Amino acid sequence: MLNASREPADFVRAFVHDDVTPPSSEHWGLVLPEEICELCLCERALASTLVTLAWFRPGEDDEYLWRFCL
Repeated sequence: MLNASREPADFVRAFVHDDVTPPSSEHWGLVLPEEICELCLCERALASTLVTLAWFRPGEDDEYLWRFCL
């Protein structure tokens, strides 16, 4: 994941789920602009993998989510 915005993303988390392995999560905390965070999808059944990224923008109470499948 690349933070391509001009502002940091706070309390960034990734949740991964597939039909084969137990759900998992990664917690990256504060991700600065242009910072890259890696998510290992090793051992995952990629055809059924769902990834949800969650974060907060600075000074806002709304949580942003981006969910995608591979």
